[in-house]
Amino acid sequence: MPALILALFATIIIVNLAKTVTRDPQPDMTGFVVKNSCVASQEFNGKVEEVG
Repeated sequence: MPALILALFATIIIVNLAKTVTRDPQPDMTGFVVKNSCVASQEFNGKVEEVG
């Protein structure tokens, strides 16, 4: 049983490392950079309604 748990954690660590190494090198991981997050969140619903 301990070997199974260790193997599962090792798999998670290996996958995370592989994703980290192969990702596109971008400084912002989320893709969104705003000056004022409060204003951006208030405007978000309006933008969604325009699209949908």
